[in-house]
Amino acid sequence: KSVSSPTAEMTGTRDAAIQKEILYILKDSKNYDAKTRSYMAMALNHFPGKASEEALREALKEDSQEIQLAALWSLGSLGVRSAAAEIETFLSSTQPELRKMAVYILGVLGERSETVKIRPLLNDPVADVRWNAALALARLQDDSGQRVLEEMLDRRNFPEKGMEEPQIEAAMINAIKGLALLQKPESIKIFES
Repeated sequence: KSVSSPTAEMTGTRDAAIQKEILYILKDSKNYDAKTRSYMAMALNHFPGKASEEALREALKEDSQEIQLAALWSLGSLGVRSAAAEIETFLSSTQPELRKMAVYILGVLGERSETVKIRPLLNDPVADVRWNAALALARLQDDSGQRVLEEMLDRRNFPEKGMEEPQIEAAMINAIKGLALLQKPESIKIFES
């Protein structure tokens, strides 16, 4: 017979109580604003399980972009592959931030079947969306975004975007990581030049 420690039981009980409170606040749109509720959606990524997943899926239906972004991020952080179809609906959002997050999360979830739906975002009018689409495809071992990743390595493509130097460097590092995932000989030549 296994004996559990009182400390472990108290921690489990405390965690369950915290999760219950987070779920309550996330669902209570009458008493809590969107910012507070979005923080609750983000906090749920620390509580894997059915209750969190269901609440996050419901949060995707909210009118608040802030809550939707947090729910998308948490579903990705929790690795909820079964939510891929719901996340996919955001690929056609009129809001670039939602498209950007959704395509990123689909790449993180690793569902190769999503590549067909991600590829059109390589032509998105918003650079961040295109970049995340290329990175997502690279994670999924699809080289359709290779050209976009290579463009991300050219500093001349950044000044018009109004990005600070640390942001430019982060984008370039992500492009390198994406190209490394693809392991294409022509990409190696870029690094040698």
